[in-house]
Amino acid sequence: MDALGLLGIHTFKDGAGRNVPWQEVLKWTAENSHLPDFSFWKDRVSYGTLCAVYVSAYEQGLAAGKIARGILTEKRSPASYPMEPTVKGQPILSLARAKKLGLGIKSKILLTVKVVEKFAWEK
Repeated sequence: MDALGLLGIHTFKDGAGRNVPWQEVLKWTAENSHLPDFSFWKDRVSYGTLCAVYVSAYEQGLAAGKIARGILTEKRSPASYPMEPTVKGQPILSLARAKKLGLGIKSKILLTVKVVEKFAWEK
């Protein structure tokens, strides 16, 4: 295995059958896995995931607003709008996780991403 995609981590159970919070799952993964990992949610990076390219809430809201405007003011049918994927993502990287994995990150990359310098559980 070359990398780990952390996507659906909300149903892990402890020994007593209780759900384990996703933050604890990510902390355990950061402390025990030697594989680089990724997600699609930016809040995951501060909890131990190496990197993410997350969807811009601004871009999603803008697209939804344009559709709503067309439905309300132009009387367009919601079905007349094509399903379109979001094409503009925002990259984020954890330097703490990169260091733990022994990865050197080029300055060119650091200049183009949002950087998280430490894990959320480090004060």
